[in-house]
Amino acid sequence: MKSILFITITCIISVNCIYNIIGTDLETCFNCICFAVTMCNDTLKCAKNSINESYWEKAGSPTINNKIPSTQEYKNCLKDVNCIYNTMNFYTNVGGSNRDTNCDGKFDCKDRLAVHFKGHVQNYPLESYIYRRFDNCAVTNNIPVREGWTSCDLGTIKEVFFGTK
Repeated sequence: MKSILFITITCIISVNCIYNIIGTDLETCFNCICFAVTMCNDTLKCAKNSINESYWEKAGSPTINNKIPSTQEYKNCLKDVNCIYNTMNFYTNVGGSNRDTNCDGKFDCKDRLAVHFKGHVQNYPLESYIYRRFDNCAVTNNIPVREGWTSCDLGTIKEVFFGTK
């Protein structure tokens, strides 16, 4: 019991602690985001093509076995599927401040897709080929596609991304 409490406290204090995302809805979401990046189901290839060291740092520098972040730990993370998922989770969720990028009233996989591709300061929407790739994967995995946008206007988009109207 004491060891579980210690690990929990360590994870709360540490920014770079990772959680098991494999087998969750988040894994399904990130797989579809990766499919939009690479047109294949290779998470390692996806990471190589879309997670640079700056992205990893903005995600809190998650590491395997809670090691001290470094360039080598970044490289190690990109060889571990669960560490990649945690990097994407922290970047799109915490760093993205749960941004409802498509104005549908919720923060979901489509919003994570936008933050993953466009970062925290750029504007949604994405290029149509990215939508098509994501939607092809999402449909087969019961992830909603093409929802939102009915209440989006320029003022809302500026507020979501820049904190101004």
